[in-house]
Amino acid sequence: MQMQKYAYKLSIFDKAASAQLLALAIFAFILFFLSPQQTKANEILDAAAQNELAAFLISETPKELPTTPFKDEQGNELNLQNWKGKTILVNLWATFCAPCRHEMPDLDALQGQLGDENFEVVTISLDRGDIKKPKKFFEEIGIENLKLYHDDRGKIFNSFRRISLARGLPFTVLIGPDGKDMGYLNGPAAWASQDAVHLIETAKMINKQELKPKN
Repeated sequence: MQMQKYAYKLSIFDKAASAQLLALAIFAFILFFLSPQQTKANEILDAAAQNELAAFLISETPKELPTTPFKDEQGNELNLQNWKGKTILVNLWATFCAPCRHEMPDLDALQGQLGDENFEVVTISLDRGDIKKPKKFFEEIGIENLKLYHDDRGKIFNSFRRISLARGLPFTVLIGPDGKDMGYLNGPAAWASQDAVHLIETAKMINKQELKPKN
């Protein structure tokens, strides 16, 4: 009986030790593969996420993002790989989501101010059914700069949830030209504010390699 208790305690100890070793191994892996250059870029972007954008979280270990398909207004099937090579701010929203509706004019203004060949705001509606409802909403509030994209089954949201990014609507993620996430935000934000403009301009500068260390 005493030997059984000893063996049981030893088993618990072995499991705890194995868990500690695994945690140390993961930590070492991250330190080894997260280059000083990536760390510097993260620090710069984190410093830019202030005030109105304080809830914006920096992705310390950027992930390969979902290739889940969605459609444009003409019914053509796309996925986020179509924007590879460009910095994009992807916003998942729906007309039944009041905070989503409230921030849409701000996203439109951000696209109008900063949208160019190197940056685009990509808003993807998750409304059920066809695209008529989100299209009508865009028309009602006078959207001028945003293109309309639609995923009527919400598959792209589920894809972001599976990689522990999205928790609810609205969900917004900043994606670099390499197709990986730079940072994300769950919930609404003042996307037309100077804080948002500063964040996006900083991301664009990083992605244009203007802030990389000089050799």
